[in-house]
Amino acid sequence: SSSIVTVSAEGTRTQIRVEARFDVTYLFITFYSYRHSNTEVWQEGCLQEIQAKTDDNGEKFFVQGTRKGEQLQLRTHHGAQVLEGCVKTFAYWNLAWLQSPRLLNSQTGEWQPVEVRNLADETLPVRGTLTSTRHHRITSDKFTIDLWYTLNDEWVGLQSTTQDGKTLRYVLR
Repeated sequence: SSSIVTVSAEGTRTQIRVEARFDVTYLFITFYSYRHSNTEVWQEGCLQEIQAKTDDNGEKFFVQGTRKGEQLQLRTHHGAQVLEGCVKTFAYWNLAWLQSPRLLNSQTGEWQPVEVRNLADETLPVRGTLTSTRHHRITSDKFTIDLWYTLNDEWVGLQSTTQDGKTLRYVLR
């Protein structure tokens, strides 16, 4: 299993590339497989372009979008739609980008109402050192995602629950 996030910035424009790959196996038999590839272009805190493909244990999704003026023109496996204003995704690596009442799910293309709450500060082992972090929680009608950031807003941890009830947890090592 692996997840790689690559961030490149030029002026006010930022490109994010995500490659995620997870397999749940037992006795050499794969019970669950997940592949997600996503490229996003952001400018001044708003999504400008998105190209994403996902294979969630055989269920395939795609999301393609381009911003034109004040609209993000989006195509997904469900069809086409237009989203108004500054669209943001679940871009965990930038806490400021999560401050929105709705976020675009880059896997499914759903424009989901969310609530982002600040929880108690916690100390976590990050890169082998106990580190003070801020704990945030994103909730929607479908899931809860817990996120941890250093006091300098560097993303260092994530915990969520998969559809089959398993806990998925990342901590920067």
